[in-house]
Amino acid sequence: MAVAKQPDTLPRNLMAFHRSFLDQIRAHGRISELGLMVSYKLRTGSLFQDATAAPGMVTRGKLHLGAPSISGVEEVRAIFKACEEEER
Repeated sequence: MAVAKQPDTLPRNLMAFHRSFLDQIRAHGRISELGLMVSYKLRTGSLFQDATAAPGMVTRGKLHLGAPSISGVEEVRAIFKACEEEER
């Protein structure tokens, strides 16, 4: 999408966040904080780097464990598909 023109010039962690963010939107139509965090950490290879902070964030209400999909998730997926086809 936005970074598709010159992906090699961007830092690896920025590309990982970009891909993780868009994957969450495509899958659910919105961001799941936990899903975004886990996806990003898996892509960067630092899954356990902040693992000790997560329980405290959950108990303080700073990290939400789930986010239900929106009712228009199919429309969001159609937008992604149209953008991908236009890029080709």
